[in-house]
Amino acid sequence: MHRMRFNIKTLKKRTEIHYCIICGRYCTHQHHLVRPRNNGNHSDKNLVSICESCHKKLDKGLVKIKASKLSLETINYIKDKEIDNNAIDWKN
Repeated sequence: MHRMRFNIKTLKKRTEIHYCIICGRYCTHQHHLVRPRNNGNHSDKNLVSICESCHKKLDKGLVKIKASKLSLETINYIKDKEIDNNAIDWKN
């Protein structure tokens, strides 16, 4: 069983209110833009808040994250890494 290690900053963030990057609803999930198996980390620049419904749709390729909603720091982090390009709509 894989166990994540959280520091105090991460634990605090997990209790904050987050809104889905796709639909704007309250959410408790986070999505890795660069998956851990592809050397993605658990930093803010690699995680986006997402509701359970949109997370399932994103994993099935039914919705995309608009690139315009990502921070410049996130875009710079993911640009040279292996990501699922079908998950991001680079046109918007």
